[in-house]
Amino acid sequence: RRWVAGVACGVTYVAFGPLAGLVTAAARSAPEGLIETIAGLALLGTFASAAAAALTDAGSREAGAVTLVVAASGVTVAGVGAAFWGLVAGLVVLAALRIERGRRHPPA
Repeated sequence: RRWVAGVACGVTYVAFGPLAGLVTAAARSAPEGLIETIAGLALLGTFASAAAAALTDAGSREAGAVTLVVAASGVTVAGVGAAFWGLVAGLVVLAALRIERGRRHPPA
């Protein structure tokens, strides 16, 4: 019965294939920024999930927030983009927090 999925996919491709030109023309005639807005809205769930995961652990919450803020800032240093600097800033904050935590609670 696995062949049913293959047939369903084939029928769908044959049905929607001729509409590809129409969809492309509609996308090109859309107001500027509309496609980006739709893509951004589609990614809201992914962003919310990632932000929740990054900010869940109280011990690394600040590092996650710093990473997000720096990466979203769009800063470019020496031709290197914000995503890299966000990771660097987050790792520096995480290391500083762990060092500070180690000073407050030295191992027994």
